Amino acid sequence: MPEVQNIDSRITVYLRKSGLTQEELSTVVGLSGLQFSRKRRGEYDWKLSELNKLAEIMGISTATLLSDY
Repeated sequence: MPEVQNIDSRITVYLRKSGLTQEELSTVVGLSGLQFSRKRRGEYDWKLSELNKLAEIMGISTATLLSDY
């Protein structure tokens, strides 16, 4: 699950920099807080549309969101 860890790490950094809460970010992405949390932990797979939206909000490409550091 390395790519889940990369996504989660990038989300964590973004949340710290932006000042948004996870709940606020999940709402913008179109997920409930619980769904967002489960996807961050790797319990459920991300849909491509969710990853695209998340990357757009974070100001990065989807490829960057999924890439290794």
